[in-house]
Amino acid sequence: MRQLKFHEQKLLKKVDLLDWKGTSTQKEQMATSKYLLEDRETYVKYNLIVGKIRRLTLALAKLNDNEPTKQIIAKELTNRLYTLGLIGSKTLLECAKVGVGSFCKRRLSSILPAIEMVPDIKTSMAFIKGGHVKVGVDTVTDPALIITRSMEDYITWRDGSKVKETISAFNEDK
Repeated sequence: MRQLKFHEQKLLKKVDLLDWKGTSTQKEQMATSKYLLEDRETYVKYNLIVGKIRRLTLALAKLNDNEPTKQIIAKELTNRLYTLGLIGSKTLLECAKVGVGSFCKRRLSSILPAIEMVPDIKTSMAFIKGGHVKVGVDTVTDPALIITRSMEDYITWRDGSKVKETISAFNEDK
């Protein structure tokens, strides 16, 4: 390939010809719009993790049932995925069903509507970015935080938050 001229270099300075961001699938677009993912890279990361989980599950399924390594690894995998809240029961069959949607459902922005703190994901994104939500004792401003089953019980409004004050004033009037 020939050397680029000066004006060509200037035009292509911010273009990466090796990593194309324009390639997206219909599933990716649906997940991005449904769960309000901020960028494509988040979907790609979740998809890579899901691929690794599925490959590991398939490899474990091919092993003999009475092999000790299969039992140890399968138990560890199912325990971790169950604790994260990605699967409903601790079986290898459930591990094979993990998808990008499973990860998106465990994001803080998706958990808030599920526990009925806010009506929808868009509102939860605004409240999280505004610093109105805390998990445990820490105020969280990242809507992409993955919430485990045990962390779910500790999601509350931040002390001194206008939203918390408005809700408590409304509940007192009732």
